[in-house]
Amino acid sequence: MLSRPYPGVATRGHAEPSGGAIPTWRTWSCRMTLKNHPDLTAERLREVLAYDASSGQFVWKVRPAQRIKAGAVAGTKNNQGYWAIRVDGNKHGAHRLAWLYVYGHWPADQIDHRNGVRDDNRICNLREATLSENQQNRKPNSNNASGHAGVYWYKRGRKWQASICIDGDLIHLGYFDQKADAVEARAKAKSNLHQFQPVARSSEAA
Repeated sequence: MLSRPYPGVATRGHAEPSGGAIPTWRTWSCRMTLKNHPDLTAERLREVLAYDASSGQFVWKVRPAQRIKAGAVAGTKNNQGYWAIRVDGNKHGAHRLAWLYVYGHWPADQIDHRNGVRDDNRICNLREATLSENQQNRKPNSNNASGHAGVYWYKRGRKWQASICIDGDLIHLGYFDQKADAVEARAKAKSNLHQFQPVARSSEAA
């Protein structure tokens, strides 16, 4: 993935340090791999499960298995942090089931959790998104020492660097002596380029 300059943000950054190269970047998808199953309709879903839109919780209206009683909370949290429920032999993300339950149709693409909490399936916390839009609402990677998405310490040049990804393109925003300047440049670019999520989540900005 190549980086390209973003001329729309005035920064106090520096040109690339002498002899330095822009580091190789990767992007990580937060997508759950479970897909829509068209055979499961909203009508069938409502027959077997009850959904509380204010809590995001599903409970069984029927007894789906010998060891599970009607009235029990449906599903378990998977290793990605999403709540998953098996219905009629197929496993589904509870956030996708919530969309089907409330709106009567499967989401066209992905579902984004507005607050970034993957098991918070209240309907007010869910919105349809493309992969590119969903990536706009990502938190910083766990190994990001800055605490801010798109802001990293460039060890070779001993400066902070800022970047932003839009529609699969990585835009290099510059190098900075102060982390605060890199964070400011990233925030300005995000407000202009990330129309789906123009401001960082509070947990990201902390």
